[in-house]
Amino acid sequence: MSMSSAEPRTGTRSKNGCLTCRARHVKCDERHPDCLKCVKQKAGCEWPPPPELQTHQPGQDIPQAESRSLRRLAPAVNDTHDQLIQAQASTWTPDVDLSMSDLPIIPGFSFLTGLGCSDFMPWFPVPYPEPTLDMHISSDALLAPLPLGVSPSQAEREALAWYRSSATFGFGSAKNPNWSTHAIVWETARESKAILHLLLAATQNEMAWRAGSQGALFARADENYRLGHQQLEAEIRSREIDPLNAMSCFWFLYLHQKRRHAAGNRMLMSELSKMMEEYLTAFNLHQMLTSADAENPAWPESKKALLARLMVWLFWIDAQAATQGEGGRIARLLTSSASRQALVNLYKISRTTLESFWAERYPDDEVVDDMKNSSALDMIHDTWVLVQEVNNAADEQLPLDTKASDEILSKIQALQCEPGPLRVLRLTASNAALRDRVMLNADWAGVNFYTLRIYHFRCSLTEEHLAFSPPQPQTVKIADVVDSLLLLIQKSLATGREDQPDRMQWPLFWAGIETIDPFKRIWALGELKDEGLVQAMRCVLLLQEGGSRVGMAKIRDIFQASCLGVPVAGFGGMWGMRR
Repeated sequence: MSMSSAEPRTGTRSKNGCLTCRARHVKCDERHPDCLKCVKQKAGCEWPPPPELQTHQPGQDIPQAESRSLRRLAPAVNDTHDQLIQAQASTWTPDVDLSMSDLPIIPGFSFLTGLGCSDFMPWFPVPYPEPTLDMHISSDALLAPLPLGVSPSQAEREALAWYRSSATFGFGSAKNPNWSTHAIVWETARESKAILHLLLAATQNEMAWRAGSQGALFARADENYRLGHQQLEAEIRSREIDPLNAMSCFWFLYLHQKRRHAAGNRMLMSELSKMMEEYLTAFNLHQMLTSADAENPAWPESKKALLARLMVWLFWIDAQAATQGEGGRIARLLTSSASRQALVNLYKISRTTLESFWAERYPDDEVVDDMKNSSALDMIHDTWVLVQEVNNAADEQLPLDTKASDEILSKIQALQCEPGPLRVLRLTASNAALRDRVMLNADWAGVNFYTLRIYHFRCSLTEEHLAFSPPQPQTVKIADVVDSLLLLIQKSLATGREDQPDRMQWPLFWAGIETIDPFKRIWALGELKDEGLVQAMRCVLLLQEGGSRVGMAKIRDIFQASCLGVPVAGFGGMWGMRR
């Protein structure tokens, strides 16, 4: 019987299945040209050559020269995650129709026209190009009306390919980009001029930041930021914007703005935080998503879950910004007594985002991967809730009121003793050189938790306890935390992954100003890439040369000066000092 006429087999075990199913050790129904399992998984269905072309009998081991596709599908266990993703990309076919008729065409936004070109790069994780200075979107190509069918420039292709294949923006470490939240947001971006502008702004900014560029790419990102921001404001005023589009815009606005460190720009973080708080309050969106009120919109569960995830991510990033005097309005709103339960429910809903959206298309191995990473992600969320509790208490009084400080400390200690965090922290102690997604997320949870310990400690210190010596009981304990944090940061950075330095910026600052080891201080300062944190850390270290810690009230003043780009009274002219 020829290969083209083979009927599906049932019952007895066969070794004539497709190479794809054989590599995955699953039963193949032997349908041609594509078996049902490969169709369902959107995987390339590859077959052995016909018998007349085989140099070995069916069922025998496949010769080395013929097993290349098999090796791509099942990389060796010591392959890096990036290699695994590239292997999957070689056989993946997009489930998104990129034909011209499928794409919405927004008048005046020619870039959407270009997206429909038949030769546009399909959505799969290709080996993305390294960021370069000339990777910028031509403003003329983006904004001026172009004839229908004009292809986007290579730079436009590179920016979107980079977003689709690798842009985590410090979130969702090493998640297969085919099944990530950013892939879902891309579907939303295809239908909104504002989101597309802001997605491009955040992506171009991230590429420029990672490449160490300060030139044309940042300028193009700022232009997209301006246009997207204007469009968003207009839509919000008219009350015509869909809440999911609004939250997607807020997410990319925040991602863009966190990279801006020029004089005056960083204070926009506070304006963005205020804008988001006003939007959530005006539409009561956080309560609407988590209540069973019959008057609430009958949104699909997938939409609710994505909205919840974006709100949770914005809460995390806003809570961190609040520690540096750059926001905190949305974080304070969601941790207020009236909204605290809503935040708990938002996080629960957000955990269903991927399965709700992809439904039966979501692969079983991705479900297993999500389960493996759930403890670390839960710990990350709980840590940011406690960080914001410290922020809220610090807004009331610095140093923290003794009662408030003790209550937060008891919550920190309780979190550390829970089964999930105990397993996560145990994983962080592993010295394995190859750190998979589970370990990377455990490391992220660990560095955030240890940084929370230091941040709470610094906010609680009274004047009589600021001296580094003689050591006191609470300072001895925090010294162990600092050493653990620095070791974990070093292991995370040693992976060489592009998203790790971004995650380590906030922890590096607090570890760097608290360690008493001068070599560790120098190392921490050298690993900082955020210029605002670099300047703030230099200033704090200079003031601590006398042997005493800088109090949190003054550190807040230093952060405010970093936002404004001007010297703080009493700090002299050292503020302009650079690395």
